[in-house]
Amino acid sequence: MARRSKRLTRKDIRRPDQFFTFAATLLDFSSKHKTSLLALSLLLLATLAGFWLWELHKTGQNRLASEQYSRALDLYQTGKYREALAALKTVATYRSSNYAPFAQIQLANAHIALNELPQAVNVLKEFLAGKNREPLLTQAALVALGHAHELSGNCKEAVNNFMAAEKTPGPLKEEAVLAGARCSAANGDLKEALAAYRRYLAEFPGSDRVSEILIKAQELEGKIRNQS
Repeated sequence: MARRSKRLTRKDIRRPDQFFTFAATLLDFSSKHKTSLLALSLLLLATLAGFWLWELHKTGQNRLASEQYSRALDLYQTGKYREALAALKTVATYRSSNYAPFAQIQLANAHIALNELPQAVNVLKEFLAGKNREPLLTQAALVALGHAHELSGNCKEAVNNFMAAEKTPGPLKEEAVLAGARCSAANGDLKEALAAYRRYLAEFPGSDRVSEILIKAQELEGKIRNQS
């Protein structure tokens, strides 16, 4: 059975349309707050323009940094460390680029290759003092700092850096454990060196260096027994 349509009454006809009522209210609000709305629109426009300019600036810095970083790596790999330093310093100035933090660590490595250990330590300490660093970069910086201290004869500080790197997520954990064991042994802390080698054997049982590390651990066990 068909439903009868609702009959319009005179009251319904005289009732204002909701759309026109809303539009009138909006126009009234706009006229009363014209200055505030204009300021808000200008602020929004300035924010969008600033964001667009920042992205443009960042894209440009990334392109320039990428070119310089590739050149620096080529120089480093061919043993031209002094020239690599200059290129890496340029990359580090592009602070908005993705390459700047990598350049800082590689800059320290170039200083280490040139036996400029105090400069390497300063670069790495400055890097680690920064905020919001990726764990991978933090670990790489800690390992490099450990090597710089080790080469400087400061094995105690080197061990601290290598142990911190070992606890930081990243692909350099294996290197950090072995370097920490080596420095602990050089520092006369045979028990810590043995503990590090045992951690290595437990965590990297498939490593090609297992046989070598087993021998080192056995040698340390013998030395510790002789000290008792």
